[in-house]
Amino acid sequence: EAIQRNYQLSPLLWLAPLSVVGGLFFRVPALGAILAGSLVGVIFALTIQKVPAGEVVAVLQSGSAPETGLAQLDELLTGGGLESMYWTIGLILCALSFGGLMEATGMLRVIVEAILTAATTSGRLVLATLSSSLGINLVAADQYLSVILPGRMYRAAYARAGLDPRSLSRCLEDGGTVTSPLIPWNTCGATMLGALKVGPHLFAPYAFFNLLCPLVSALLGLTGWTMRRRPAVESGKEA
Repeated sequence: EAIQRNYQLSPLLWLAPLSVVGGLFFRVPALGAILAGSLVGVIFALTIQKVPAGEVVAVLQSGSAPETGLAQLDELLTGGGLESMYWTIGLILCALSFGGLMEATGMLRVIVEAILTAATTSGRLVLATLSSSLGINLVAADQYLSVILPGRMYRAAYARAGLDPRSLSRCLEDGGTVTSPLIPWNTCGATMLGALKVGPHLFAPYAFFNLLCPLVSALLGLTGWTMRRRPAVESGKEA
């Protein structure tokens, strides 16, 4: 009843979320699908809900704070806007700057090369890859750096060990990609917190895929199961 008193209900309103789902179904780039949903929402706010244009712009900037008379509904509908994402965007920019600085100055390269001296077997090399990706996620706070940098560093080592590049790719994904949402100050963890209002410390105990992937990858690396191989490449002849 509170919704009916404060908003104009129409089947046409389903077009806003359906435009996003349809865009994803037809493999439209995510940015385009989200913009389409936002545009449809703005049009419906102006036409169906009869919201003044100035108020629509204010909601896009600062979010909505409705007063429907029902506290639970107000809490559910309050939020959004560009300002609610400033903290997340700021953290992402800081993480990218810090990670880029560490890569440009060679600090991360020195750390990875020190780890390589102990990676004398295929199993240890896999463990080194997983730990490096996780460590960069913790230190550089960026998922992309946790995949790209170890990929560059360990590509030659995998070739010398006779391991297929697909094995390296899998280790990078298991150690870097799937662990990043579990780190609160990482760009992925910050995005989760900003979008869902749920911190990684709350959903981490239930993120079985994220927790088990690095462990399974380490087990496969130590045992050699499913590890793709190819002829080893001599030092200095890596592609």
